[in-house]
Amino acid sequence: VQDGVLELSFERVAGPNAVVSEVWLLSDEPIDEWHLAAHGDLRGNLTALVVDGLMEPLPDVELTIKLPDGEVVQGETDEAGAVSLDLAGQLEGGEVVVSASMGRETIEDEGR
Repeated sequence: VQDGVLELSFERVAGPNAVVSEVWLLSDEPIDEWHLAAHGDLRGNLTALVVDGLMEPLPDVELTIKLPDGEVVQGETDEAGAVSLDLAGQLEGGEVVVSASMGRETIEDEGR
């Protein structure tokens, strides 16, 4: 790695063809990045998923859902990093803001 660029080169050692089908880049550096995705369906269910930078589920993340009428609903992700809430009749009429908190960090997603 030089100046933030990783250059890979391959050398064919034997045989008429050389094919690289997959390259995995691994690191022992921790990934601090995490993601929240939330969506509502026509029945009024709101589902949220929280994963880390490697797309592994994050359990026990606190979720706060601010509904269009100003009401706030709380939830927590399960072992699969997901939470599903029945909010029938409460998702219409405006913006739904879903935020996830772990420790001092909070991320936000506008559920639709």
